[in-house]
Order: sequence, then C-alpha cells, then structure tokens
Amino acid sequence: MKRWYEKRSKSNSEGRSLSTKEYIELIEQLSLHWKHVYLIVDALDECSDRKAFIDVLTQIAANSKMKMIVTSRHEVDLERLIRPIAGFPVDLKHHMSDDIKSFVYDEVRRRRLSGTLKCKNERLEIAISSAISQNSSEM
Repeated sequence: MKRWYEKRSKSNSEGRSLSTKEYIELIEQLSLHWKHVYLIVDALDECSDRKAFIDVLTQIAANSKMKMIVTSRHEVDLERLIRPIAGFPVDLKHHMSDDIKSFVYDEVRRRRLSGTLKCKNERLEIAISSAISQNSSEM
C-alpha cells in the first residue's frame, strides 16, 4: 500500500483526482490485507453514470476475491447491466411488505395514542395505515 501511495504521489504532483483505474487499483490493494472483503454498494439506481460504475464493479469482480452486495430499486436498465456479475439476485420487495405493514400500523397507533396524530376513530387509523403501506410498496 505504501509503495502504491508513493508511486501515485510522484505521478500526481498537480493534485488531480484519482482516475477510475487508480480507484480500482486502490480497492484491490486494500483488499489484499484481509482474508474476506465485502464491497457494499447501496442505491445503485441513484448513480448518475450507471454503465461506467457497473463497468468498474465488473472489473473489480473479475480481478479480486471481493464479494459484493449491491442494492437498488428495480429498474430494467440496471437489471440488464448488472446481470453478468449478479451471482444471487434477491427481490426484497415481496419479503418486506409484512414488515412495512407492521411498522406503519405500530407507528400510526403510537402517534394516535401519544396525541401527535389527531385521529379519534380507530377505523380511520387502520385506513391511514393501509394507505401508507400500500403506497410504500410502489416506491
């Protein structure tokens, strides 16, 4: 790692940012120090240049022992781009709906009982919980 830093410092006297190749080298060099390395990428769908970022992930996956966990909303272009390196895709949307419903119901009830939600009718409380839960599944 020290040699990598010294080499980079000599070639970067003007203080420019790391290139994509240098970022990959840095990640690979850092990963050599551990037996197990996990790279976690959250919200890939929010990346502005998805193809370039997935190309980098593909290069890292091909040249290292690193395991990756990548999260994203389901979007067709991402599914197509990530498929070559996705070893085990998991659709969490269906697995989380019961947890979301339970959380929303408990939170609406807590707020009603504490007085922060002005709702005197329990049927309205259930309707509010249902509407929030249903709308959350469309996110």
